[in-house]
Amino acid sequence: MGAIDVITERFEISYDVAAATFQAAGGSGPELATSFVGTFVAKSNVGFGTIVGSAVFNVLFVIGVCAWNCPEEGLPLDWYPLTRDCTFYVLDLLLLAGFF
Repeated sequence: MGAIDVITERFEISYDVAAATFQAAGGSGPELATSFVGTFVAKSNVGFGTIVGSAVFNVLFVIGVCAWNCPEEGLPLDWYPLTRDCTFYVLDLLLLAGFF
């Protein structure tokens, strides 16, 4: 039995939600580590570039590969999740820039 199976059973989380959450955390783990080392150890601004660069890569590359491998002609998107995600992404970037 894998770790995700144990966690989903213990906390009664659906497998899809648990897998997506841990996949997102695993994909963002390297940039989080780089940001912590760059900010607190090296005292540099590498954290800002890492966060923004990683987010741009995730948005463009990951979604692009999903669209490319979609079995249908094109990738149908609903307006609400796209608008919500873009709005929060812009808000997060503005907050990040403001704090830096």
